[in-house]
Amino acid sequence: MNNPFVDLKQIPGVEPTSDQVVRRLPEEERKKKRDSLYAKCTPMVNTVLDQLIAAYRPGIWKKGSDFDHEFCCHCRWYAGPEETGHAHYDDHAIRRRLEIELEIDDQCDPTGFKILNCENHGKCVHVGLSQDELVRGIKAAFE
Repeated sequence: MNNPFVDLKQIPGVEPTSDQVVRRLPEEERKKKRDSLYAKCTPMVNTVLDQLIAAYRPGIWKKGSDFDHEFCCHCRWYAGPEETGHAHYDDHAIRRRLEIELEIDDQCDPTGFKILNCENHGKCVHVGLSQDELVRGIKAAFE
């Protein structure tokens, strides 16, 4: 049997035996970019989540984000009911039923949104960066 991975291209500058992660931007620049992405996208995402909650689970769901958790350039927002019990390792106050993640490239530039609906068997939808695309993606994740 032929190995289908034989022709994979190596990442330039990384030794094949190395487990190092290739980062295109220094850590401080990534943090600045992450903060600016949150500042730019949060108002739009919060508007859409407010509309979803008002129409779908008013008074039950709340919204939140991972802004306080520094994961490189990862930007995530979520909605769901308040958490009733916490595991000792979990600091989330909201149980994530819908999660929106800003997809980024290796320069920490946004490329689109990934919407995950945990209530619909983990249905995942990828869309563009506009508010209309985000709304379309959330609707598709609930279908």
